[in-house]
Amino acid sequence: MTDSKSQLKGTLILLTAALIWGSAFVAQEVGGGVGAFAMQGIRCLVGAAFLVPVTIVVDALKKKNGTYRKMTTDEVFDLVKYGIVCGAVMFIATNLQQLGINGGAEAGKAGFITAMYILFVPMIGIFQGKKSGWRLWVSVAAAIVGLYLLCVGDIGRIEQSDILVLACAVAFAAHITVIDMSVEHVDGVAVLALDDQNRVLTVTQFRYVFGKAMLELPAGKLEKGEDPAPA
Repeated sequence: MTDSKSQLKGTLILLTAALIWGSAFVAQEVGGGVGAFAMQGIRCLVGAAFLVPVTIVVDALKKKNGTYRKMTTDEVFDLVKYGIVCGAVMFIATNLQQLGINGGAEAGKAGFITAMYILFVPMIGIFQGKKSGWRLWVSVAAAIVGLYLLCVGDIGRIEQSDILVLACAVAFAAHITVIDMSVEHVDGVAVLALDDQNRVLTVTQFRYVFGKAMLELPAGKLEKGEDPAPA
């Protein structure tokens, strides 16, 4: 598959995910009468009902092509540990969102405010010593203007429901940060490739947070017990 076809496929997948995610706000607004926690519980059960069969099918396909590998005790422990932490943060985020919608935040407004987690993630990264480019601050300024127009507008104040949804966006950003931190505990391997003239081989990756393409060493995940040399 060519790079252009891969990019098109990835874009269509992301667009489909965005459509599904966006439509969920309408469902949350319509079905919010059952209560925030009940709504989120039903939502998670529906997600699990779809995810469990997918997991079974994926494992079956791996067994068929010989790529299946049983998880070790340490891997299961890490999965449970990080899963609990990520799940707790996700619980806070989704319920803050539903409480905000139940409190009067319209679906379109809730979707916009929640999407501000995209800005909060690199902002949290600043406190972790990560640098951010000027594009981040331009985006923050534009988001603040949009937030004012949506939330303040004619009423001249920010509603409590808006604050709850904004807190939800911060929680979602924290969720992504926690996932990023947990991935660091997974063994990885970086390849320092040299040619016959001792020149280092690097790859170019565009990093949105920095607003430019970065030179990086080729890298990938290393399974536990796997020899780094052939990997």
